[in-house]
Amino acid sequence: MSRASVLARARAFALAGFSDTCTVKRVSAVDTNALTGGVTKSYQTLYSGVCRVQTSGGPAGQIDVGQAAPRSSSATLQLPVVGSEGIRPDDIVTVVTCVNDTELVGRIYHVVGEHHGSQKSARRLALNEVIS
Repeated sequence: MSRASVLARARAFALAGFSDTCTVKRVSAVDTNALTGGVTKSYQTLYSGVCRVQTSGGPAGQIDVGQAAPRSSSATLQLPVVGSEGIRPDDIVTVVTCVNDTELVGRIYHVVGEHHGSQKSARRLALNEVIS
């Protein structure tokens, strides 16, 4: 059995476990209205398809942003290796469907880390969600 065939089987096995769906988008343009100061963002869809979201299960952390102190939660997004290329930090992940936890549907995360490797069964991306 070759390494390539083992990797192909591992990727197929991982793909079989992806029962949820998500979209990954990137801000492609920002337009500011000179009269109102309102900001409109345009987005490019980088990925739309199956996924798996795993939260850390730990308590929400707190990050300091100026005088605000929003709480955040971390998670890991797992995607098929093939077809999910080009995702990077600051891209936005929205959970579209989740078979086993409907509380995840509609949640919005920001990619904060990448995980590359030449022989991975799934693409794993570190996520952060601002929850308050």
